[in-house]
Amino acid sequence: GLWYLAERDSLAMNGAMAEKILRRAASIRPDNAVVLDSHAAALRRLKRLDEALEVQREAVRRDPKVAAYHDNLAVILHGLGRRDEAISVLRTAIQLDPDHAHANHNLGYLLSFSGNIDESVEYLRKAAKLKPDMAVVQLNLGRALKRQNRVDEAIECFKEAIRQQPQTAEAHVSLGLCYEGKEDRPAAYASYREAIKSEPGNPNAHCFLGKLLLKDGKPAEALVHLRKGHELGSQYPEWNRPSAEWIKEAEEQLAKEGMEQRNP
Repeated sequence: GLWYLAERDSLAMNGAMAEKILRRAASIRPDNAVVLDSHAAALRRLKRLDEALEVQREAVRRDPKVAAYHDNLAVILHGLGRRDEAISVLRTAIQLDPDHAHANHNLGYLLSFSGNIDESVEYLRKAAKLKPDMAVVQLNLGRALKRQNRVDEAIECFKEAIRQQPQTAEAHVSLGLCYEGKEDRPAAYASYREAIKSEPGNPNAHCFLGKLLLKDGKPAEALVHLRKGHELGSQYPEWNRPSAEWIKEAEEQLAKEGMEQRNP
């Protein structure tokens, strides 16, 4: 009964209440891996990852043969920045259930950041075959293929992700980067603008659109998007330096244009 109430509250977005009920359920049935797994998920949604990790480890200990519990453990480890441990756990999940779509996707996704691009593509392709209707799988497969310079294949993946979820801004951004690399400026502009339309607060979309405008000698319009992207991406340190440099370049280009107009 407690587990049902917690699931209901979780679906109703009452995360704190769901966690409280599941904590109570786990105290009554500390040997129930299903309840422990649900409790860990509730803690994860509340961003209480250290607590979630301990509860999820206990769920795995109670029933180590369930691939989904290992997959959920890997998600928590990744959230804590422990990528190598997450990869190891995901390999265990796939040993237990080779056709676990989420584990294949998550492993492929993490491997793509570890330099193992070929292996990454292998797992992402399998995930796409197991779950052809998951836009995020198509998105991440496309990104991995792009890293292999298989741009045409990547484009098809991004198009499929957009077909499945038209409002996926990151798919539009990734598609724009592919078109820009192929020197298809009109298609790149259209993709970046569609990304902004889908998600006005996406820093990548504004920055890449601004950078392309800057390349094409349109510093005034570029500055609008570069400043917006810099502001939106202020919480992402990896964006601060390049976007600041692009803003400086656009300001210098705009100042130069002003001087040329004053001194024809």
